[in-house]
Amino acid sequence: MAGSLTPIGDPPLFLGYLKGVPFWWELEFLWQPWVVTVSLLMGVFYVLDRRNFMRAPKEVRESQTEHEEWRFDGAWNLLFWGDFGAVFLASPWREVLMVGAALGSYLSTSKQIHLSNHFSFEPIKEVGWLFLGIFATMVPALDYLAGHAGELGVDTPMKFYFLTGGLSGLLDNAPTYLTFLTASVSQHVSLVDGHTLNVDKLADLREYIQLHGIELMAISLGAVFSVP
Repeated sequence: MAGSLTPIGDPPLFLGYLKGVPFWWELEFLWQPWVVTVSLLMGVFYVLDRRNFMRAPKEVRESQTEHEEWRFDGAWNLLFWGDFGAVFLASPWREVLMVGAALGSYLSTSKQIHLSNHFSFEPIKEVGWLFLGIFATMVPALDYLAGHAGELGVDTPMKFYFLTGGLSGLLDNAPTYLTFLTASVSQHVSLVDGHTLNVDKLADLREYIQLHGIELMAISLGAVFSVP
């Protein structure tokens, strides 16, 4: 949820940015639901964590608070945060800088830090194969939605929010975001010249955001706030 204010905070929003959604759009239009939801979530975490902590014997609680120590190893990796600016560049420089920052961080971090954090490439391998399969098989589905989106009956922000959130929790939020974004954009007809909007055309997407931004808000929040 914390990553719902910028495209680099969550994969589905980054895909939207690559499609043409303005970089600061989420910050401008999603900050209010973000504040409410994150505040409620932090309150729940605080209450539950404090209750669990207070159940421990007094001597255990005092020993933990007295001898608690904080330490940062590998602080030089903060230098690679400069990679943030890469999202504003055009392809392929954007991808080159991102890969370069990842390699620089990996090669400059000691093996002991990797071992302490149980670092391995297995998660990214799994996600890579998963995304390859998902995006390869969803192409015909997106093509179908582009021409038949109006037949689905998903035509209100509330429906987009709950369906996007539900499928994001069961499958993955990035392809789900693209699916419902395509469905939402494709079922609207331009008020200017009567043509059906195309999610892959930047001008059409900007027109959609201006006229039907409430649906994009619902899709974005549903994808990011989903619980897998």
